[in-house]
Amino acid sequence: MQHNGSERGRHIRERMSNHAPWGVIHLDANLQIVGVNEWVLETFGLAEQSLITQHISSFLTIRDSDVTASINATIAGEDQLLHYSHVMIGTASGQYTLLIRKNADNGTVSIAFAPAPSAPSEQLVLQAVQQFIADIERHQSLESLNQALQTSLRSLNLGVFCALTQEPQRITDRSRAHDGGMLYDFLGIWVFGHRIPLEKVADAKTMSRLFGITELDPRTIDVRKFFDSILDPNDAQKFAERFSMAGLNHIISFPLYSRNEVIGILSFIGPFVSHEALSHMGTYLHFIQGMFAQLYERAMLEAQVVRLQRLNRSINALSQITQTEGFFTHIARACVDIFDVQHAFVLLKDADEHAAQIVESYGAEVDESIPYLWHVVTPEPQRIVALTVTVDPFLVYIQRHVPVKVALVVPLVQAGQCYGAIYITHAHEEFLSPNDLVYAEQLGEYVSNSYAKLTLAQSLDQSEKRYRFLLNESSNPVLVVNRYDQVLHINHAGRRFVGIDDESTVLLSDVLALKSTSMWHHERERLIRREVDKVFWQGEALNVMRRTKTPFEAEVICVQQSDGHTEFLITFHDITERLHVEQQHRLRENELDLFQHITSIVNSSLNLDELLDRALDIFEEVGFGSMYGILLLDENRAPYLAAHRHLPDDLLTRLQSDPIALRGGIDLVLNSTEQKDYTSVISLKSILNNELIAQFGNLIGAKISVDDKTIGAVLASRPFLSAPDFTPRDMQILHAVANQLARGITNARLHHSLQVAADRNSMLYNDAEKTRAHLSSVIENSPDALVLLQRESWSMRVLNEDPFVLWGYGYGTLQQKSLQSICAPDQTTVMNEHLARIGIHPSYSFECGLLRADGSQFTALISANTVNADEVLLSIRDITPMRMLESRIKQREKLALLGQMIATVAHELNNPIAVIRGIAQLQLLQPLAPELKRDIEVIERTSHRAARIVQQLRMLGQPHKTEFVEVDVRELVEHIAMQHRPLFAQSNIDFQMDAPAPEYLIFGDTAQIEQVLVNLIDNAIRAMQHTECQRVLTLRLEAANFYVNLHVEDTGTGIDIGARARLFEPFYSTRTVGDGLGLGLAIVHTIVTQHHGTIQYENRTSGGTRFTITLPTLKAPRLTIAKQTVASDTYLTIIELLREMLKIPIIEVDTPHAPADLLVIDASLLSSYPDEVLAHRLLCIISPRDMQVPQYPDVSAVVCTMQMDASLLRQQLQVLVTDLLHP
Repeated sequence: MQHNGSERGRHIRERMSNHAPWGVIHLDANLQIVGVNEWVLETFGLAEQSLITQHISSFLTIRDSDVTASINATIAGEDQLLHYSHVMIGTASGQYTLLIRKNADNGTVSIAFAPAPSAPSEQLVLQAVQQFIADIERHQSLESLNQALQTSLRSLNLGVFCALTQEPQRITDRSRAHDGGMLYDFLGIWVFGHRIPLEKVADAKTMSRLFGITELDPRTIDVRKFFDSILDPNDAQKFAERFSMAGLNHIISFPLYSRNEVIGILSFIGPFVSHEALSHMGTYLHFIQGMFAQLYERAMLEAQVVRLQRLNRSINALSQITQTEGFFTHIARACVDIFDVQHAFVLLKDADEHAAQIVESYGAEVDESIPYLWHVVTPEPQRIVALTVTVDPFLVYIQRHVPVKVALVVPLVQAGQCYGAIYITHAHEEFLSPNDLVYAEQLGEYVSNSYAKLTLAQSLDQSEKRYRFLLNESSNPVLVVNRYDQVLHINHAGRRFVGIDDESTVLLSDVLALKSTSMWHHERERLIRREVDKVFWQGEALNVMRRTKTPFEAEVICVQQSDGHTEFLITFHDITERLHVEQQHRLRENELDLFQHITSIVNSSLNLDELLDRALDIFEEVGFGSMYGILLLDENRAPYLAAHRHLPDDLLTRLQSDPIALRGGIDLVLNSTEQKDYTSVISLKSILNNELIAQFGNLIGAKISVDDKTIGAVLASRPFLSAPDFTPRDMQILHAVANQLARGITNARLHHSLQVAADRNSMLYNDAEKTRAHLSSVIENSPDALVLLQRESWSMRVLNEDPFVLWGYGYGTLQQKSLQSICAPDQTTVMNEHLARIGIHPSYSFECGLLRADGSQFTALISANTVNADEVLLSIRDITPMRMLESRIKQREKLALLGQMIATVAHELNNPIAVIRGIAQLQLLQPLAPELKRDIEVIERTSHRAARIVQQLRMLGQPHKTEFVEVDVRELVEHIAMQHRPLFAQSNIDFQMDAPAPEYLIFGDTAQIEQVLVNLIDNAIRAMQHTECQRVLTLRLEAANFYVNLHVEDTGTGIDIGARARLFEPFYSTRTVGDGLGLGLAIVHTIVTQHHGTIQYENRTSGGTRFTITLPTLKAPRLTIAKQTVASDTYLTIIELLREMLKIPIIEVDTPHAPADLLVIDASLLSSYPDEVLAHRLLCIISPRDMQVPQYPDVSAVVCTMQMDASLLRQQLQVLVTDLLHP
């Protein structure tokens, strides 16, 4: 319990009321004393421990009243201010005024009291202020000023509340502070003359709003109303109760000014004074404001001076540090001294970018390493006060160890990179102001620079020691000389290098060769002029003791000493071995280059002459000798000079004219075994006389051999005196080159042989290709389909696709298909019989019906020839046009024969019939008996009928030729219909004509067209005689650009199926015997054909028959086939294609009449036609081979050759068809 009591007492002492100039007693809910302020203890001379836990009644008594009842009654009432005439407190008694307050949250009670009367008059206030002003000279600081003011007002029971900002503020900014939009940094808070940390009074936001609400004209206000005007309701109630529990009842607050700027606020507070008495303090405001402004400016200036002095003192102290060890300990202490703080920390960046080493912590024990995010450190120092929301990991960490309310973070930067930070912290926010950032920045710059210099100096010191040790122990000779070439220092290796073992003065020229000395002087001047920082030069050094020269390479560095003297550090490198290695390396490189070039020549060239010439060129490039030659053996083993370089002309002439000399060159490289196999061995003594020896000089040679067989030799020579002798190494190189040349010569000769064989094979291949191309062209251009047929499966391999494409099949669709797949169904048995015969006869031909792709049938001539035991070559030709032509020819022959017979019979019958008819007509002119007259009339009618039949026979057998004229079919139909109207009426036939156009003009014979119409109308009338349905006869006309369609429709019995095939044959009739000869439709067909038209018929679905006649108009294209044009397959294909492509009737004429007429003519007949006939025409020229198209005026001509298939013919004819349809 005592522990809890002491803790509660400590908490009470930390309240603002502890220093109040009146007495304050704090009670718990049971009215036991839990604490008193200093005024009570000092006034009554009591110890706090003697009062704690005592009931209030044992300490305070009121005459004639119960203290407990009075307190409870006062709390329950509205008036909490009690005036008593006599009160005993402890052992003392007197007149006191009491203010009783109760905390609604916890039920605690506070009693504030002071001797009565407590209300100061204006006179008392004036006396207190005058006392304060009288002592003003002793007030040298804001601390003493606040204490003195509070002391002056103590007798008046007035408390002083003062808050000063770190920097003066403009008046216009105070409204923003009241709205919460601006937070001020406070220099200090003084309550009852004592400085109290800001957080003990209120937070920065509340204090800033209090600063903002203070008016220019001060006035007294109730504490509760005061806080209600500046805070939220909850905060206002909390602060009002806190002030009232301290005995504060009224407050008057006004701003403090300095140079028309607000520097703080000053408030007078008291528990017992009235508004009027408290407002007397405003009268003397200017006195107090002046004092505060003067000391405020002095305090701010002194603070800056103190900071600056401390900073300078610390910098001077730090400048004496020469070691990095303990450097940051001095830095941390300097921060505590300069900024008067409690803690300072120094962090350096760890090797891990996400960690920091705490190298120094002043005032706290912390870990040496923590996780850290270095990006939170800004390039400039920063002041951090909102530590509860900070993202700085160190501040979050350090708050767990020491109290921190404000921190200065100073970055340590070197070469633009942050390598550490200094954290300066304080437990109270107002003790580190924004003004301190200036000094923090200066300190950070000095620390960064000093640490960098110390680090550099320490590194240089270590480097110098290390350098001196390495210099003496270096394996390379090292000399230090001045600009006058005096050797100042020489290491152990250097003494051995120059052969000097004493300490006597040595000049650099004493140990250098003369040439090397001049070179050194040149390089030394370059270093002195600072043209370069370092030089390298080569020379020879003199060993004084051994009296020898050693080649060296020296590296020289110019060193400028601090005293201004120039020294040169010379490091020598003995390059004797290196020069030897380089020489060997150069020789090896030359050999490798030689071998590489020879190898590249062997691999890149297959021309023997080019190979040998390039090989000798390489010998010249490497300077192997002065004269070179390559000797080769031909097929007869005779030597010849294949290539050479720099041979004198007279020597070359002699070698070319004297084979013995060449044989001697071969003998030079042969061993004894090979000389036995080489019959033309000649002693060198018999060849080389003194003259040749003088010309050749030193001569070496190497044989060129393949598979131990010599094929030649390579020779090289050097002059006796002007060149060194050949070495064994030269012989090895020459032999290696000879081996490479052997491979290249073999490859070149083999390539030559292969090239000859390849040329011969190429000629054979070209001949074969020409033959193949010719055969391929023949196959591709063959008008017949060529197929390789497999004997077992009868599957087809189509050799040329175009004929099948003409028949409607796509490319490749018949490959590997069976021949039976394109055979007509009714021809399968015939096909199988013929295929069986193919296996027996090597050559066999037959006709069979095949199918086009659309299912239509055509007659094909199939010729089979056996290729081998497995394959048969088939040639398939469409002979349908030829068979049709043959059918037409036979039909024409029949008609011609029939016409002759009919003409003869008609001539023989015509005379008797004419006689009989004439006699009958004469007899009818005479008066006769009725019966005889009837008989003669029968004779006359019968003879007339016979004459008409004879006339029809003559027309059928010998059609007469007439000149075609313009005929209007509509007019002709109307004329015939008018003549047949009685017959239509008699037969009960409804005649209808459908002809929307006013005229339908064709090119024909009027009488013949009339006969066609009459025959068709008569047939229609006869077909409807025995029908019971409605009898309708319709003639309908349709016109197009090139043709007219005439439809004759009836509702008769139709045409039997059996009669359709023979419908247009002469003498075929479906009527009863004697009712007709069967010549009507035959005559109609003949007339329509003569008019270049067509006739078709069909049975109508509704009953009856429809005949359709198509006749060309005047604009229809005209076709002329030149006489004597051979009716070849090409001709027949052209005619069929023209009819198919035009899809309209063509007028065939004997000779062309109009420029738009098409003339089909053999190329051989062109010369028989005059140019004026051929001009202005369309020509289709049939030629057995390609020919140039003749040039005629305004002629559109194409050439169709025998080799063209149907697709090519169609492309050629398309030009003419376009001109025919669009002249």
